[in-house]
Amino acid sequence: MEDEVDCFFSILLDLDFQRQQASMGSKDSPFSLEAYDRYTEKQPDVDRKVYLWHMHAYSPDNDGNVLRQFQDMISARFGADANVRYGNLALKAAGPHPCAQLEFDFTRTVFADVISWAMFNRPDNLSVLIHPFDDHQAEAHSARAMWLGPPLDLKLEPVQGFDSMVARKVAEGATVNEVLCAFVSPGGRLANRRAAVAGA
Repeated sequence: MEDEVDCFFSILLDLDFQRQQASMGSKDSPFSLEAYDRYTEKQPDVDRKVYLWHMHAYSPDNDGNVLRQFQDMISARFGADANVRYGNLALKAAGPHPCAQLEFDFTRTVFADVISWAMFNRPDNLSVLIHPFDDHQAEAHSARAMWLGPPLDLKLEPVQGFDSMVARKVAEGATVNEVLCAFVSPGGRLANRRAAVAGA
């Protein structure tokens, strides 16, 4: 299992962290480090510091067509909103994900809109996971997870590896926001992982 975790994060961990920090995108982007910092500095409560959310739509049948249709629906509804960003489609199990899935990110600004839209528009044959993107991903994918449709069993070892990596980077002097933003900003590590998973 440790090899599986190492394999999942190998693309993420071999990149130079400082170089990634320098390419975090426009300061005006809702996914920039500046946006993270502006929001979290104003929030005294831990539960209100969740700035970014992930949504994963899973096809237990590994049906890429139904996921693409759902992606088109999301794009039609939220395409002009800078607070919603689309990940790519992974057509096979990878990391914690047990089957084909589509991921997208959204900020807390549009949380109610995205959740209520997904609640009423999710195709019946998809299971949808919504979780906070923070430095406790094992907990986010389990105890703090919300599901629309039947919940699936996720492999938590890869996200436990992510949590360990975040803790290590923070111990080396980075802020939690710097580490998280490096994974979601344009050109960041998550974008690189998504490209690698899509090409697999």
